[in-house]
Amino acid sequence: MTPPIKPLPPELNNFLFELGPRKLVLVEGADDAEVFEELYLDRLSKIAFFPTGGDERLEALLQELLTQRPDVESFGIRDRDFQSDTDVEASLTASGSRLFVLRRYCIENYLLEPLVVWYVLRVYLSKAFPWSSVKQAEEHLLKLCADMRTMMAANFVLRLQDALLFSKGHELLSREVLVEAVAHRLSKDAALVEAEIVEREAHIDERLHSLGTAYTCISGKHLLFHLFDFARACDKKRRGLSEDYLFRQLLAQIKQQNLIHEDLREIVEQKILAGS
Repeated sequence: MTPPIKPLPPELNNFLFELGPRKLVLVEGADDAEVFEELYLDRLSKIAFFPTGGDERLEALLQELLTQRPDVESFGIRDRDFQSDTDVEASLTASGSRLFVLRRYCIENYLLEPLVVWYVLRVYLSKAFPWSSVKQAEEHLLKLCADMRTMMAANFVLRLQDALLFSKGHELLSREVLVEAVAHRLSKDAALVEAEIVEREAHIDERLHSLGTAYTCISGKHLLFHLFDFARACDKKRRGLSEDYLFRQLLAQIKQQNLIHEDLREIVEQKILAGS
């Protein structure tokens, strides 16, 4: 029996009403949409980005659009999260693919370029700015990635069982506490959980030699949180800095300095907009 066709959500129908001849790109969240809209502001007459509220909903809505609205050129861009290199590359190279996976963990990773981080924090912190070179910014970001390895490995183990992941900030917990928390969430023996985390840590360790590879397995959302925390600690007298402000300043500098990463250019410009 053919399953009934689900109506598209009202907010998406409203969006389609305003879409016109533009290509539609579904993304996971509002932050993703904001990044793409800012970076491709001059192309918004040809492309529009719609936040869906998560990876599973994105994929479901994309399939519904392809079935119900073949008149609309619809695509999806989702976070990498814990996907393998093979799965990521398959999404980017498969003929006729409409769903593309970022090569980095999430969209925030594309804002955390050392030059941009160095510039934004130098302007904000002024005399309290601690780095004398962009290289120091890169080293700091790589150290943050290394500090987060156990938490990211724990989240990988949780994701395999569709369990609740640790939110940003939990990497500050001790290894013992993280292992016990995962064991509790999964109702498993702590020794077994420890072994699974160690196995994933080994995979992460292989990628911690550079930011380019570290950013494929370390969450940019978590990194941004700790970068914000670092900036506040550098000069506690300063006011007005928030995670949202830092996010938008990084995004603005990526745009102004024309540092749109080649991964994003490949998906948006070569895969989606080509021929527009």
